[in-house]
Amino acid sequence: MRERMKKGFSLVILSAVLFGTMPFFAKQIYGMGGNSLTLCFHRFCLSIPFLYLIVRYKYKISLKITGREFRKILVLSLCCAGTPLLLFQSYRYIPSGMATTIHFVYPILVLLGCVVFYRERLTVKKSVCAALCLLGILFFYTPGESGSPAGVALAFASGVTYALYVLYYSKSGLAEMNTFKLSFYLSLVSSAGILAGAVLSGKIVYEMPPQAWLLSVLFAFIVSVVATVSFQAGTARIGPEKSSMLSTFEPLTSIAAGVVLFSEPVTPRTAFGIACILCAVILLAYGDRSSNKLTFTDETVH
Repeated sequence: MRERMKKGFSLVILSAVLFGTMPFFAKQIYGMGGNSLTLCFHRFCLSIPFLYLIVRYKYKISLKITGREFRKILVLSLCCAGTPLLLFQSYRYIPSGMATTIHFVYPILVLLGCVVFYRERLTVKKSVCAALCLLGILFFYTPGESGSPAGVALAFASGVTYALYVLYYSKSGLAEMNTFKLSFYLSLVSSAGILAGAVLSGKIVYEMPPQAWLLSVLFAFIVSVVATVSFQAGTARIGPEKSSMLSTFEPLTSIAAGVVLFSEPVTPRTAFGIACILCAVILLAYGDRSSNKLTFTDETVH
């Protein structure tokens, strides 16, 4: 049990670190002519071949699913595709730092969702960890940044859709499906939906230099294959509440990348925010070690 929890923590933190590289890839691809809609489409579409090969030739399992599973995947795909679209769209109206701060309200929403909809007990430890995570994220916000109500609403909506994604994945039974197989269908359905919207809007970009395409493939592999699968496998082990709080490692990675790659300064506010999140993670890791009630099948990634 303890080893399973440790692996769950490690997988979720790994996913958060990899998700934290998204701003770096986005900045580079945007500079080569891409846009947010194109980036979202490539994130899902270009990951499909990788996921197919892994499912068919590494795990050697069937891609067959039931109608009931497909309906659940459709629901989960709405949240999976909707989150980056809403978040990237919010950048048009408000600074990215403000958007990220608002988006990371989702750990609190996950905690509330577990308590309200699934009647799970709200412990003191969970409350303190959630408060520390929220406080840490708030310290990443730069005072004086202004933005329109539309941008705030879009960023908040992205937090809501991601909270729904985490909750629905954990409670729908999809956590028992092989995570690469599930990610294959999520990428397939999400890319189809985004492509339909992109074609209708006429905003998808087809002409990009080879470097942008290479970065797009790497971006899809890191985010939609490694990071997404790691998050799903970790959540199946430690539950939605802990995984959502550990995901606050994502902005920490973005900050670290900014310091290393772009020589961005670390302010006292940022340092305090990092300290709050690290305290929450330590409390989660070394607090009570009660077991999670989720069960697993042999097809879940180990």
